[in-house]
Amino acid sequence: MTLSPANTDKRRRPIVQKKRTARLRKARAARRRLQHDWLASAVAARDIGLPIDAQMTVLLGKDDIEDTTATIWRRLRRLFQRHGIAFLAMRAPEFARNRGHHLHLAMHLPQHLYGDVASILADVTGEPMARWFDVSGRRIGRDYGVVAIAGNGNWMLQRHVEGLGGSDEALVRYVAKADAKHKSIGRHQRSFDLTKLTSTRSG
Repeated sequence: MTLSPANTDKRRRPIVQKKRTARLRKARAARRRLQHDWLASAVAARDIGLPIDAQMTVLLGKDDIEDTTATIWRRLRRLFQRHGIAFLAMRAPEFARNRGHHLHLAMHLPQHLYGDVASILADVTGEPMARWFDVSGRRIGRDYGVVAIAGNGNWMLQRHVEGLGGSDEALVRYVAKADAKHKSIGRHQRSFDLTKLTSTRSG
C-alpha cells in the first residue's frame, strides 16, 4: 500500500500554532456551553411570562469598560428592585474590529421602564439621548426595534425581539456570540434573579 503524502510528511506544526488551535477550540466549547445555559434561561423567563425581549448596546473605550458596565448593571438592578420586578438580564462584553469594545445587555424590560433605562444610559455614559421613539421601536439602518439612541450613536436601546421574529432565543444567541473572544474585556454574566430562576426551573 502506498501512503499518501500527508501520511509521510514528518513536519510538525509549530508550538505556537498548536497553542493557538487549542485556545480557539476551548473558546468554541466555552461559547457553546454559555449559549446552552443562556438559552435555558430564556426559556425559563418565557415560561413565567417575562421573556428576554429588549437589548441595549453601549460603545465603550477600552479603559471604561469594567466601570461603566458595573455601574449600568447596578443601576438597572436597583431600578427593578424599586419597582418590585425580577431583574432578568444578561450582559456580554464584546470586541469587534469595526465597533471596538462594546457591551450588549439583554433583559426582560416592561414597557413602562423604557424611559428610566434610557435615562440611566444617558446618565452613566454622559451621552444625552438624541431621539426617542415609542416603545414599539423603529428601524435605523440594519437595527430593528430602536426605542432610544444617543446623539453620537454611542448607545442604543432596542425592543430587539421585534426585529428577530419575536424570538427571545435569537436575541440571546446574538448577545452570547462573543463569549471567549480573547480581546473582549470583562465576563459574561447573568443576573442573580435569572440564574436562580433557571436553576429552579431545571431542578
